Amino acid sequence: MDNGRHLVVERPDGSIAIAFNEDIQPPSTRTSVTVRVIGFRYTHGSKLLSNILFYISVFMIAFFHRAIDIFNTVMILITMSLLYSEWLVSKSQLLCHGMVSSLLFLPVLSIHMWDQVAYQLGCMMLCFVSHFTSEDITVEHLEHEQLS
Repeated sequence: MDNGRHLVVERPDGSIAIAFNEDIQPPSTRTSVTVRVIGFRYTHGSKLLSNILFYISVFMIAFFHRAIDIFNTVMILITMSLLYSEWLVSKSQLLCHGMVSSLLFLPVLSIHMWDQVAYQLGCMMLCFVSHFTSEDITVEHLEHEQLS
């Protein structure tokens, strides 16, 4: 109200009104919107498939007692917990688990470990499909900057 564009007018009944002069230009402002990604939301199908793969890996530990089954259980447990947590680091774990599964796929295929072939293929599909079907959780921050 110091630039002469606005004027406070008091009416005889005691009410106050604000008037403005259209001849004086308003101060110019610049508005910027900052969008930050704070997490990722995954589909229910991805969460369900991770649960199924976790139960399969626990069954394989109990039935076969192999080191690869322990490794698979640890990896799917970490992946499953991050799918439910919606943390920002969950995408990197998904890609890491998907790459490890894709690297393990050919060796277990060549030595005819058919249970591991199916399991690693399931993990690859889970990780890559979850990565591409996830939704970003964003926060928008609106900033007004007054130019002189």
